[in-house]
Amino acid sequence: NIYNRGLPSSGLYGACQTANSRTEDGNKLSFFSVQDNKELFSVHPESGWADSYEFDEANKWLLVDVRGVGTFRYDFEGKFLDSQKYQNANLASEDYARVIRTAEDILKNPTISSSSVKAILKAIIRARTLGADENESWKPVALKVQGFAHDALGEHTEAIALFEEALKLNPKIGVKRKVDSLKRKLASVGAA
Repeated sequence: NIYNRGLPSSGLYGACQTANSRTEDGNKLSFFSVQDNKELFSVHPESGWADSYEFDEANKWLLVDVRGVGTFRYDFEGKFLDSQKYQNANLASEDYARVIRTAEDILKNPTISSSSVKAILKAIIRARTLGADENESWKPVALKVQGFAHDALGEHTEAIALFEEALKLNPKIGVKRKVDSLKRKLASVGAA
């Protein structure tokens, strides 16, 4: 299932992206040399689904445009060159779901710096004001992710409060064990 495709005016290259499927070909960005009849790369794109493609043949870049986010580069070997730019653009997006999903993914990095966590925390709080708090499906997710940010900063009391609020809204949000663990941690610190 081809989701979209692009060709430069030179006709030397082509790009296409497949839709999601359970096969190994699902959600792949593929890039071809038309004149050599050869696939140059096929990757699961970090940039998600593009809305259009541009080709910078001089620099050997495939440019993918993601509506409302920006334009990002892959080299002709399939390496995503703008990972940090893409994360920053997602965190600055006006789409609260995009902000929350990106923040959650970034917080999974065990070596994340506290300054990065603080920036993510600001983005999550902004996402909540963009409409996540008015959406009964997204509010508990936003609270959970905000709780993870506070936890990463060592602010366990704040994290527990956010996780408990998320659990009240959605008991299956997946943080019950985390709450119990943080409470035990705080109790052992208080007993010491």
